Amino acid sequence: MKISIQRKEIFYSKDEALDCQAQHEGAEMDFRVGHGTMLNGKWTYEIPENRPSWTVSWTVPVSVAVEVSGGLVQAVYARGGDVGADVFDLDAPDFPGEGEQEEVESRKKQLAELIGSPGWKQVW
Repeated sequence: MKISIQRKEIFYSKDEALDCQAQHEGAEMDFRVGHGTMLNGKWTYEIPENRPSWTVSWTVPVSVAVEVSGGLVQAVYARGGDVGADVFDLDAPDFPGEGEQEEVESRKKQLAELIGSPGWKQVW
């Protein structure tokens, strides 16, 4: 499965921002003016977030492969970014013992809440 993630970095130096943009093909750069005060012919800034800044953003392609054997996830492999994986086993035993059916229902609820939150979509 192939996905991509959006990365961004903020710089307070235009040269550093340009260096970053050059390192990432297709990267875009946005400029934010900032809010400074002129004192004795020099610009000063109350807090760093008020300084002029350049934001460089780019897309990182990510590939994910899930290895399944014997009906169980054996491994998850990823290339291109920081990817985590949670496995929700929704299979109930044929003859559930005490509390096992409740555990399955709890995992179903956790999964529904997770994928119901913003930003999640089914990719396969």
